[in-house]
Amino acid sequence: MFVDPAPEAIGSYPPKEPILTPGQPSPYGGPMPPTFPPDLQAPPTREPKWIKNGTYMTVRASTFDAGAWDRRSLGEQEHVVGRPKVSGQPLDAPDDPNAPITDPN
Repeated sequence: MFVDPAPEAIGSYPPKEPILTPGQPSPYGGPMPPTFPPDLQAPPTREPKWIKNGTYMTVRASTFDAGAWDRRSLGEQEHVVGRPKVSGQPLDAPDDPNAPITDPN
């Protein structure tokens, strides 16, 4: 993401819309509205001046029921992800862990 901390540039950023709103059913079965870890920082209201003309990366934290995932068969897991677990190739390519990873057809 290219960053410009000028107020007029920030006004042109896409609006931040909530993913979930009160009254909407929770897609992941958690509390509504969702709760976040206490040490998770709130998004800033403006970009810091030191970042002008720079870039940075953000990280998204998602909830995931690892137990339910682990109970799925290997074939189901590969179908959901769209790639074999060992080779990482697309499902429509040969499952060869020594071949370079290709794009799906």
